[in-house]
Amino acid sequence: MKVFGLVKSFGNREVLSEISFTLKEGSKTGLLGLNGVGKTTLLCIMGGILRPSKGEVEFGEKVGMLPQQALLPLHMSGNELYAYYGELSGHDSQQTDIIEALQLAELLPQKIKQLSHGQRQLLAIGQAFLGNPPIVLLDEPFNGLDAHHKVLVRNFIAKQTMTVVISSHILDEIDRLCTDVLILHKGKLIAEESIGQLAKKGSLISLRVNNISDALVSSIHSLDGIISVLPSGDTLSIRSKKDVLPKILAICKKHKIKVLHVEQGQRTEDLLLSYIT
Repeated sequence: MKVFGLVKSFGNREVLSEISFTLKEGSKTGLLGLNGVGKTTLLCIMGGILRPSKGEVEFGEKVGMLPQQALLPLHMSGNELYAYYGELSGHDSQQTDIIEALQLAELLPQKIKQLSHGQRQLLAIGQAFLGNPPIVLLDEPFNGLDAHHKVLVRNFIAKQTMTVVISSHILDEIDRLCTDVLILHKGKLIAEESIGQLAKKGSLISLRVNNISDALVSSIHSLDGIISVLPSGDTLSIRSKKDVLPKILAICKKHKIKVLHVEQGQRTEDLLLSYIT
């Protein structure tokens, strides 16, 4: 899928501004950003639910989609819903791989109005993948799911070979599933990279010590590449543009500070915050 110069306005308010990117075939891409930056609007345009004010989306014949609030017909059973959707789109409504992976066999005969919110969410996720479309767009797929169903959905998505875009506020799931990210901020695309590439651009160090002094904080802050040093209790949270851990440990030794625990890494949450703050 390719997106070119996408603009979307509602009245005088521009929600998306000149968005362009290309999704790699077979990739799993996380669409990230704070509330209200245009993630749902972008997915709706990509899925053909909304028309852009300007620009275009280039994709194949089929796109599967889970809207943020999937409004299922409550009077239907799951089987009736899947059969109706299969008839409209011309594909098998009884895909055993989906039914088994998401444990839908007991849900499909029931009326949708009898199902819990989480069970309806499972049905809607399964529906998005019916017919094995080459692209599937998922807007907050983990909303309303309990721990067991989150694992089912995560494992199911991980095994899919089509291109999948996931917008989720549960960033741990993005960490587990996605290889690439798109970051939206104030209606603009500010990053389009692999998670591996982003991680190379910085790191987060959590350093627990026996004593935090102003001199220690000042010395660490003076190192080349340090973005911020935030003390909290006995822990320093240090954001840097490059690997400075050996130099930090040397400073602790110089100040006769005992290091109790060190963690170094970069979560998707940290990457997101580093772009928008």
